[in-house]
Amino acid sequence: MLLHREDLGALEDESVAQQSGETVGSRSDTVLLLLITAIAAVLRLARLGSESFWIDEVSEARTASLIATHGWRAIASRDNVSPLSHVILAGVQQVFGRSEIAARLPGALAGIILVPVAYALGRRLFSGRVGLLVATLVAISPYAVWFARDARMYSYLSLASALYLWCFVAFVERPTRASAVGLVSLGIVGLYVHEYFIFVMVASTAWAAWSWIRSNRPRLFALVGMNALSCLAFVPWIVAVSAYDPGTAGSQRSGAIFFAPYTVVSYFIGFTLGPSIREMQRLGALSAMRDHVGAMVIPMLLLGATLAVVAWAARGRKPERPGTPGLGLLGVLAVALIVLPVLAGTVTDTVNFNVRYCAGAVVPVMILVAASFDRLRSRSIVTAVLVALVAMMTFASIRAVFPGDEYAREDIRATAHELRRLHPRGPVLVESPTIVEGLRWYGYRGPVIAVRDTQARPVLAAARSQRVSGGEVTLVQAREWEFDPGDVVARDLTRAGFRITSSYTSAGARIHTYRYVPSF
Repeated sequence: MLLHREDLGALEDESVAQQSGETVGSRSDTVLLLLITAIAAVLRLARLGSESFWIDEVSEARTASLIATHGWRAIASRDNVSPLSHVILAGVQQVFGRSEIAARLPGALAGIILVPVAYALGRRLFSGRVGLLVATLVAISPYAVWFARDARMYSYLSLASALYLWCFVAFVERPTRASAVGLVSLGIVGLYVHEYFIFVMVASTAWAAWSWIRSNRPRLFALVGMNALSCLAFVPWIVAVSAYDPGTAGSQRSGAIFFAPYTVVSYFIGFTLGPSIREMQRLGALSAMRDHVGAMVIPMLLLGATLAVVAWAARGRKPERPGTPGLGLLGVLAVALIVLPVLAGTVTDTVNFNVRYCAGAVVPVMILVAASFDRLRSRSIVTAVLVALVAMMTFASIRAVFPGDEYAREDIRATAHELRRLHPRGPVLVESPTIVEGLRWYGYRGPVIAVRDTQARPVLAAARSQRVSGGEVTLVQAREWEFDPGDVVARDLTRAGFRITSSYTSAGARIHTYRYVPSF
């Protein structure tokens, strides 16, 4: 059928109008993305050096400072995690010194870059509107903000996982040499960021196997081969760290069934709207939660409504064409990148679970939520839930920037400075050996006795000697739940006739000076 000239003109006008609309929409998206990224930058950079290093940051900073003289042995002998973040920090220390701001800046920048990467993924998988919503949720996620402000590798893990997912989607849609090289390169980088990056590779390959095992085996075998190359490049580090004894790390194994849902809660609510870790360790998780039940009602209701929206959208979605990346791939990644670290921490005797190990799941979870809200965006109730969710996440992220003493990391810096001012005249007992290195890092050089066992001979001898001479004992308590959860040392000093003569308290740390008072 032939078209008249007028019809052709109308079609051309319609095409021009559509292209013009897409250009305007693209410009609008760019402006909004820049605004969202700026908000993310403020949340990640504001007051970056206000808090003291906590024990893991001190360990990483100290290890990085030794790389120049001891090479890889400095990392392999002190830490069992992948070494890339230590190497980055060593370079930062060489150029900018050893301040908290300098140490945390690379992770903060990775957290900022994660926002446009999340947008690009949401746009590629669904639409520009979904991309903007994903970018917003990642920018204000209190979990993402918290770990972007940490001089550790978890912000890098989120970014490496998102970039790998981008290359994986590109490879699925149209395999090219660039996407293949990107997958291998990011696989290597991701593994050297954190060994749990292997779960990103396993989950994405499992989805590909399910989708391609019958229809596209050559592509599946190519993907497996590329992952094998990445893993092969990681072998040198496995050999280097093979003799390291990591001991234990992270949270206790009790209640492992709650770790996965707690991780999801932390993505949206963070760590500052409920009981602090110190409260849960001191009082027990259930007792601490019971004390905060009033403050947790609204956040939990909003999170429950969000999960209901996701379930509602999944129930009504159209089946995806096999092998097409979409909600199915995201669901596999979100579940695997939370559940597999939980299982790894449950079955091993050397590494316990901590929610920070699930940093790779942040972007897949946020895309799932954003796509679900976008699918049901015409419903006023759903819109209200989304607005309330964004408001709550923003408030929780601001709390991460201004945590207050209750939620702040242990203030080792102020504790060390106070000890230097006090010049203790008797033994100094530090109830967490992990704090001792932090005190040294912040310049306290006096003799200390690390309390690894409350009934150990050096601990008992310190109190006994001061009782005889009528002298002083200084007790430093920080993360004391690790080695003295029952306050045994303080109780024994009191029973032996020692009385507190001075006290100092900072975030998560206390210094008590005891003097023996003889009874007549």
